Amino acid sequence: MRGLTSTEIGRSVREGVSGFLSRRHELSRARHWRGRSPGYDVEVWRQFADDGWLRAQLPEALGGAGLGAEAGAVISDLFGAHLVPEPYIALGLLPLRLLAHAGPSARRDALLGQLVPGETRFALAWQERAGQIDAIDRLETTWVGRQLQGQKLFVAGGVGADVFLVSARDRDGQVVGIAVDANAPGVIVEPIEQVDGAFSANISFDLRVEDSDVLSVDGDALNRVLDEARVALAAQLLGMARRTLQNTIEYSKTRRQFGQPIGSFQVLQHRMVDLAIQIRLAEGLCDRAVLLADRADTVGLSRAASAAKVSAADAALAATREAVQIYGAIGYTDEIDIGLYLAAALRLAPWLGATAPLRRRFTVIGEAASRRDDTAREPFRQTIRQWLLDHCPDSIRRPVDRLQGAGALAWHRIRYEHGLIAPGWPKEYGGMALPVDEQIVMLEEFERYRVARTFDMGISMLGPTLMQFGSEAQKAYYLPRALSGEHIWCQGYSEPGAGSDLASLRTAAVRDGDDYVVTGQKIWTSNANHATHCFLLVRTSQGSRKQEGISFLLVDLKSPGIRIRPIRTLAGHLDFCEVFYDQVRVPVSNLVGEEGQGWSIAKSLLGFERLTIGSPAPARLAIDMYEKAARALGLQADPVCRDELALLDLELEALSCLFRACVEAMSRGQVVDTDLSILKIVACEVFQSACERLMAIAAEFAAAGRLRTADGDLDLRQLFMVSRPQSIYGGTNEVQRNILSRQWLNLPAH
Repeated sequence: MRGLTSTEIGRSVREGVSGFLSRRHELSRARHWRGRSPGYDVEVWRQFADDGWLRAQLPEALGGAGLGAEAGAVISDLFGAHLVPEPYIALGLLPLRLLAHAGPSARRDALLGQLVPGETRFALAWQERAGQIDAIDRLETTWVGRQLQGQKLFVAGGVGADVFLVSARDRDGQVVGIAVDANAPGVIVEPIEQVDGAFSANISFDLRVEDSDVLSVDGDALNRVLDEARVALAAQLLGMARRTLQNTIEYSKTRRQFGQPIGSFQVLQHRMVDLAIQIRLAEGLCDRAVLLADRADTVGLSRAASAAKVSAADAALAATREAVQIYGAIGYTDEIDIGLYLAAALRLAPWLGATAPLRRRFTVIGEAASRRDDTAREPFRQTIRQWLLDHCPDSIRRPVDRLQGAGALAWHRIRYEHGLIAPGWPKEYGGMALPVDEQIVMLEEFERYRVARTFDMGISMLGPTLMQFGSEAQKAYYLPRALSGEHIWCQGYSEPGAGSDLASLRTAAVRDGDDYVVTGQKIWTSNANHATHCFLLVRTSQGSRKQEGISFLLVDLKSPGIRIRPIRTLAGHLDFCEVFYDQVRVPVSNLVGEEGQGWSIAKSLLGFERLTIGSPAPARLAIDMYEKAARALGLQADPVCRDELALLDLELEALSCLFRACVEAMSRGQVVDTDLSILKIVACEVFQSACERLMAIAAEFAAAGRLRTADGDLDLRQLFMVSRPQSIYGGTNEVQRNILSRQWLNLPAH
């Protein structure tokens, strides 16, 4: 995970555990222990504990290292990547965290004294039904009259454990935890060999248990422990997924067919890029869950842990399944290691909660829980919310369409006059200079209020580009006019026949004294018919590479020789335009940066564009419309609709995490080209998927294009049509996948 490798704790734990594994583990051990009870090496487990790693997540007050959830996630990640058979989460993290949450007692301290050094192996026995996610829901094991009776299912680490920590209800119906000797009469352990040769157990209890063995653990604490374990399990599954993909990529570079390495085949490249994207999204959710696992927000942790576990399990299953396909026939044999990872993924994916119930739980908890850690920014949120109520006219609450014409200019000026036009710009250039978290709060509130986008290219794209590459004179002249709305900007990049192959542009700029003379044609220039100026890519010379000799010009669209032809889109808009340049004179002073530096400037600007395209707002709108449509059609309780909504909610959460990460990284001046490309792909496709699902449940109303709801009419046709070009803007998603396959995954060219 990105966040777990950037802190001192994460790096230290990773280095230490990696050293232990290099001395005590190799992948052949995973084969050796398949089907051999207890499924792991007891001596290796003791050595792991002896090196102090079971102390990592125990609070310092209880004799631990107090390293928090981050340490547990890093350990689990490494255990997953290396297929370590010793069950760290089952024998270490789960019982440790349960005892840490238990009330103080001599018995608890004695148990910790046995667990931490690895002298005694503990297993948590909580589950009573297949697919169970809540530890106390319909809890039937009882401790009444000191008699413990009941059965626990699928107890991980149950084979070979010395002590079971058992959840039960007492005479008053209260939840308690009970320490039970595994060899006591009345304890029956039924081993279950699992798909990868590891073991769990079904355990029956019918024995007398003394008061001294009862731990003060309530149901909330027990469920929190399970969520903490789900976070670590997500990290373990991601470790497996990441290593599987790495192995598959390396294999694809050496395996040759038809005279080419199979890794050069575009269809396989795109499959591997999609797997890498899935893993990257799951990493973001897991990083967020790790942060919440060390906070008091139990509800927020429940939501985050559900999302992390589901996304990581899906990523591990996808990576291992696809690996078998990409390896081909050899992948279906037991002679290579891919099958080991597939079997382990099949075992771990349903543990601690299968995908469907956890996904529904994520949705039921609700979006409000994800903001519980944002209380410090609540006053700012309320300020923006009130400002919108006071100043935003209903006429511009049109989230599907970009606001155009006089209405767009009027709204721009309202924001400008109140100082709310450029949240991320430095104050020296007239911006708000908001910290990143407040920028995101402001964006979220504008989205929540359904404020339409206006002509924002001057603010979101050109402004940051000029701050980085422009001259002092250009900044002084153009930035204030972009802020005020005096200048409305459009982007002159694409050309007929080039499409997303941006470097193939042919529009030429020939130096003539103090001017460039521009001749050529641009297409798909959004809002050129409303703009006053255009930032334009032109070819000023020919180089050995087509990316060379490109320059970046600022052009006044009132210049003689410019003709603009609007093009009607499928959504009925006239915002696409074709722009013709016929001997247009542009002052040399309008050159941004150096001549021939345009490609570097263009890539930087495309980052800002992809951040804009990558906003979760359109997907959030489509999902909201899906919910309204389901209610209007009486489908809100339909299982298919509920599952689809849960899936969309989780995809939106992953997208939002990545969007936040990109905004934060860019605000620190970091290069995030890869994440921006991923963001662009995911945002478009989640938006399109939500629109397609909405049209499907709308049935005949989709054909009519509108659906009346209690909240007003839904313009289904408009939303669907607006979603279609999103995967074309800013470089098609297919081209983005091609670029990612080479620059991110280092796959060979065909």
